[in-house]
Amino acid sequence: MSSMTSPKLKNQVPTILKNGCIYKFTCAEECRKKYIGESKRLLKTRIGEHFQESRLDESAIGEHTSECQFFKNSLNKKLSEKPNSKPAEHKRIRTEHIQNHFRPMAFNTNHHKRKIIEALMISLY
Repeated sequence: MSSMTSPKLKNQVPTILKNGCIYKFTCAEECRKKYIGESKRLLKTRIGEHFQESRLDESAIGEHTSECQFFKNSLNKKLSEKPNSKPAEHKRIRTEHIQNHFRPMAFNTNHHKRKIIEALMISLY
């Protein structure tokens, strides 16, 4: 009976809701600038921090995307697909578009190890 497996008892946590992440941001297809970062917080929280109006000049990603015409154009193209959407839908589309530019590369809850992995990823990319 070793070939039988037991069913998973817990649902898998969505990647965006995991903490201790090393992540890569890649800008719009025409730009392709990359940024690698890490956070002990939830990935969703860290992504949001990059795009807070009050912190744009503190975030390399926020600063880049506020100036990059390619990123702005790709976001505007997504928003124009539903021109009559309500503000909540508009916000959801924007959030989803932004999150799609982020990819988790590794997870580690140990700060020291996470910093080492981040440095290695920066060297690779």
